[in-house]
Amino acid sequence: MAELNFSDATVRLVAEHKIQAAIEAGDFDRLPGFGKPCALIDQPYDPHWWVRSKLRREELVERLTADMRPPLL
Repeated sequence: MAELNFSDATVRLVAEHKIQAAIEAGDFDRLPGFGKPCALIDQPYDPHWWVRSKLRREELVERLTADMRPPLL
């Protein structure tokens, strides 16, 4: 089967059209957390935020000994 190649502009145009259609259909009206502040908005940039969040959420930080903990936990 032949591989289809689309330009970046075409992909952006299709994505923008789908987003606009979803907005008009009301698909974004009742998302979880709507109207609430973003929890990480005032935090400094951390490329490993998701790892730290998962460790806290799963309560894995408490299980690690001091020598096993990554920095900043």
